[in-house]
Amino acid sequence: MSIVNDMLNDLEKRRGEQAKSAVNIDWMVGEKQATKNRYFKPLLWLASGLVFLAIATGVWRNINAVNTEAVEHLSNAGNIIKAADSPMTVQLAETSESNEERALAESEVAKSIVAKPIVAKPIVAKPTVSESSAIVKASVLASEGVTLTNRPAQVTADSVAAVDEKISQPNSLRPTEKSRSVATMTSQNKVAKIVRAPTPRSFEQRDRSAFKKAEELIRDKQLAAAEQVLVNETTSNPQAVRSGTALSSLLMAQRRFEEAQELLVYLLRENPDSIELIKTQARLFLVTIKPRKAMDLLMKFSPPMSAHSDYYELLGLSARQEQQYELSVQAYKGLLRYNASRGDWWVGMAIALDMQGEIKAARSAYRSALRSKKIAPTLRDYAQQRLSAL
Repeated sequence: MSIVNDMLNDLEKRRGEQAKSAVNIDWMVGEKQATKNRYFKPLLWLASGLVFLAIATGVWRNINAVNTEAVEHLSNAGNIIKAADSPMTVQLAETSESNEERALAESEVAKSIVAKPIVAKPIVAKPTVSESSAIVKASVLASEGVTLTNRPAQVTADSVAAVDEKISQPNSLRPTEKSRSVATMTSQNKVAKIVRAPTPRSFEQRDRSAFKKAEELIRDKQLAAAEQVLVNETTSNPQAVRSGTALSSLLMAQRRFEEAQELLVYLLRENPDSIELIKTQARLFLVTIKPRKAMDLLMKFSPPMSAHSDYYELLGLSARQEQQYELSVQAYKGLLRYNASRGDWWVGMAIALDMQGEIKAARSAYRSALRSKKIAPTLRDYAQQRLSAL
């Protein structure tokens, strides 16, 4: 019995080992997976659901970001309208390049009001009547030199400060924190300072300035410096009548008659109708004992007595030296009709009458000269002597 029992036990033991090895073989060939992994399919469905949820969340966030961008764009457009409704007086110095850029900005302001389309459903901002008027106001502001843009990313602290500095009047627009993000000055729209160059002086202004400077130097007895100023002006300015007259008189006072004559010939060629130059030329003819040339020159013109009384005085003197006494008498009579208180003119006419043999008329002229208070002592003495001789 014990042997049988041992044999049965041994058989059971072998069967158990075979069953155990059979199970291990089943695991190796994969036949027992269905029973051991029954949760595999639910887990697979759960993972797929999570992936789908993640994709849907990403798509939703993307659409939401686009919508947010469109709303911000419309908000910026509203800020442009609010900024345009406020009265603004901006004084800007503009260059020729900023004028062209402002013209482009005017056309872009109206276009910037239209919002960007949204992916889900395109949205177009339709301006109302008030918004249209605001757009027109924004264009007017752009023409005044203020550039409005709907791109807040371009706003800098320097650009905001530049706009604030341009607002000069109490009622001018003061941009708020929101409107400052719209009103910008980009680097291309910076206003250049205009430096006004001095206005070039005319020939007459230059001549007058040089003449005054020479007069001051002559008063200070700086004749050489005065002569240099006048020479520079007459050389560079062919219309320097005042400077030429002063330089000619200065040369005649120094008895440099040839230089004075050359200068007057040059100036009269450039200014043939200048009465001042003609009078200076006549004086030079009289000083160089050429009364005939002086008389012929003076007879060519008839300037007004009120402005050129010395012109007719030179004519009377040159005619008398040329023994044209009647012409001399007529010249002095014209002068005395203009101003009868001049004693030297009475003496000039008396001398011409005396040379002509008109004794009675000469005496009367001498007496009138002596009664005048405007007569030099030497002429008074001469008139007294001639009146006593006649």
